[in-house]
Amino acid sequence: MTLNLPGCSAYVSSLPWVYRVRDDGVIAGGVPRYVDVLRPVGPSEEDAWMISHQVATYFCYLGLQITSRKLQPPSQQPGPWAGTIVTITPEGVGVLCVPEKWAKAKALLQSLQSELSMGTTIYFKVFIHLQRTYPVITPFLKGMHLTLDGWRPNRDTEMWALPKSEWGETLSTTHQAPALVTPAPWLVDDLEVLLHLFRPEHPPVRLIRPKRPWVVVYGFANASSPGFGSSLLFPDGDVHFRYGIWGLDEDSLSSYFRELGNVVEALESGVAQGCLLHTEVFLYTDNTTAERAYHKGNSPSRHLFKLVRWLRTLECNACLTLHMVHVAGTRMIAQGTDGLSRGLLTEGVFSGSRAGWSVPLHQSAIDVCPALLDWLHSWLPEPILPLTPIEWYHWSWRAAPHH
Repeated sequence: MTLNLPGCSAYVSSLPWVYRVRDDGVIAGGVPRYVDVLRPVGPSEEDAWMISHQVATYFCYLGLQITSRKLQPPSQQPGPWAGTIVTITPEGVGVLCVPEKWAKAKALLQSLQSELSMGTTIYFKVFIHLQRTYPVITPFLKGMHLTLDGWRPNRDTEMWALPKSEWGETLSTTHQAPALVTPAPWLVDDLEVLLHLFRPEHPPVRLIRPKRPWVVVYGFANASSPGFGSSLLFPDGDVHFRYGIWGLDEDSLSSYFRELGNVVEALESGVAQGCLLHTEVFLYTDNTTAERAYHKGNSPSRHLFKLVRWLRTLECNACLTLHMVHVAGTRMIAQGTDGLSRGLLTEGVFSGSRAGWSVPLHQSAIDVCPALLDWLHSWLPEPILPLTPIEWYHWSWRAAPHH
């Protein structure tokens, strides 16, 4: 078992975070499974055959018959599996959807566009089956969801759900979903973006593991009441930072909006300068709401949702991979970006220290704070034995109770 985790100096962006390696240094094969479907994989065609043979013989030993018509020979173009096709390209390993699904999605979008141009109501439609293959489309489905739920009570003029504090008297009668609904204003803008994303005749390939390592960038972003700040560290040691104060138009907005808005503007500035194209960015924030909104791809707050949609569009256009990670406010202070958001340029890494850039994502909580284990033992009924990631794969199942 080999760990290739962000945060360590030997991290390589083109390799998996956790993988097994053979004695000759080649990544070992495996058997991914989806429900009752197995997909043996290996570094070569011969290895894939050997893995398939081993799996088949073990099943026969257990009394399970292997039907030959359900077997497929090893291939680098294996066809669809769980709605997604894995393919090998000169750039690396990528995924794409089934062509029939792509054509169906295009027809659905064109139908929605036609219905919107002819009248004010549309039929119920569902458009969520491609999010697994293309997560970038998730924020642009909000208009559809607002349209589908716009007939429910306690909605504003744009069909967003009102806060519970603004709910009126709840009707006791059961509301029946209508056959036709009025399109939400957001649907028009979302439909324009989706039509652009689904413009290609054939489904595009989303690269999930590049053949060549990408540039890895680490950064911090923080917003305070008066101002904002962000800093990015590049492999060559260059540090790009920006800071400023909020304008009058942001005074009435929440701190959550300012935190995520600062992240968006920091990345947009880097992309505009050309230094974040085709990169993998680990951006640290001390705001859990901003982190959650990004990872979910959605938010009940329309202001936060605008930023999420803006951020996803930026990722797609710049071909960058973003990981937003929550860190403690004390780490943000020690790094110096917290002071940067207040106009202080002499704290943390800006005073000449490089220690603030080190975020031990590759270490466990007990490795970072050994006293944590003693604290756990002080109140747990029985002592626990912490395992490393490698030990977990080999020993955790042996310690589990058998029923």
